[in-house]
Amino acid sequence: MTDSLVGKYQAQQAALQLGNALVAPVMQPGLAEHHMAFPGTLTLNIQDFNSLLTDYCTSLASAGFKDIVVISAHGGNTDAIIAYAHE
Repeated sequence: MTDSLVGKYQAQQAALQLGNALVAPVMQPGLAEHHMAFPGTLTLNIQDFNSLLTDYCTSLASAGFKDIVVISAHGGNTDAIIAYAHE
């Protein structure tokens, strides 16, 4: 939960600075293949991760949001989000 709590806090602080901003629910789980040796770890494959990210962004866009910022608070997600950014 640490990454989720840190990411949510960062998003809330950014939203306060922006004024009129929504903090969407934290996307869980993410990409954590490198933590699978720890019992209880959940991970997505890259295709499902990208599909979930697409569904989040599409849902927000269909609700009228034009500027969507994705924050990665988990290092395992960062490269995938950067590669996905053009979507």
